Amino acid sequence: MRFYILIGLPTETVDDFNMTVDLVPQCSVTECLTSIFSPYPGTDLYRLCHEQKLLPSTITNIRERLEAVIDYPEFSKKQIQKACIWK
Repeated sequence: MRFYILIGLPTETVDDFNMTVDLVPQCSVTECLTSIFSPYPGTDLYRLCHEQKLLPSTITNIRERLEAVIDYPEFSKKQIQKACIWK
């Protein structure tokens, strides 16, 4: 079974991510692919990030889905980046 995990979503915390990590071994996963949330203009999640003032003044993410764009109070860009390389 293959798992696709999207991390760094609005409102996600380190504890939320850790719960996901704990769930993976229980699901007989053979492959786990991790991506980082990227806020796309025009989407509900982009609008939510904008309303919560989470978006940086400019988004220069050339490594889309591999590089954290948003620095959340409960899950920093550095923590998200580290979580993305989790195996």
